[in-house]
Amino acid sequence: MEQRNGRPLDGRPLDGPIPFEAFQAMLADLLQVDPDQVVPGAYFVTDLGVDSIRMLKLLLRLEKLGVELRLELATRIQTVGDAYDCYRQELGRLDLRSTGSE
Repeated sequence: MEQRNGRPLDGRPLDGPIPFEAFQAMLADLLQVDPDQVVPGAYFVTDLGVDSIRMLKLLLRLEKLGVELRLELATRIQTVGDAYDCYRQELGRLDLRSTGSE
């Protein structure tokens, strides 16, 4: 995998996914919500009041973290837990591709 400044070109860290607590803090900052509300079961729209613009920002941030955005994937992300699971699964797919195991 090509690298720049010690990071893969997709922007994710070399040592794997960030822990949930860091993901939680990143989401709270990005979505401008209280970090205590950013729990795995919280729905972005109904629980956190995330509008379409902030949801788009979330999807773009996931893309910067290495998630390949596909329509079916984007429509599955309803909760904080969905977003984190998607992020971890996509990084796993990238790791498999880079080692030739997929």
